[in-house]
Amino acid sequence: NQIGYGNTKIDTTSISYWNDNTLKISPDEQLGLLKRLYFKEIKDIRQTAQESVNSMLVKENNSAYTLAYQTAVVQGDNGKQHCWVIGWIEENRHLYFFATLVKEKEVIKDMTAVGMNITKSILSHYGFFKGEK
Repeated sequence: NQIGYGNTKIDTTSISYWNDNTLKISPDEQLGLLKRLYFKEIKDIRQTAQESVNSMLVKENNSAYTLAYQTAVVQGDNGKQHCWVIGWIEENRHLYFFATLVKEKEVIKDMTAVGMNITKSILSHYGFFKGEK
């Protein structure tokens, strides 16, 4: 509730409330939260804690770019499998936030890989990873 995450509905009787389709968030809401986190603007959470989370999200950091993200595979509406990939990329002083939501009717063995492949393909299409940004 304090950070305004999605619909803020948490089933306190379930240990996997984040995965049982009770807590819902849109891609736009994900981006808003991600931007507030990146710029350390989430009220009621210490800036040092936000900095720690930001650094934990960095998965690739080299002389060409920094790629930070988090993935999650959750059950969506009607039993569909959803994969989230949210994060940011910084290249040539360009900062780009992204939220990819992949919805699948059937269970895919490595849905995270599917989400990452789609996300990296989109970023590449926009010139990232090639030094064009």
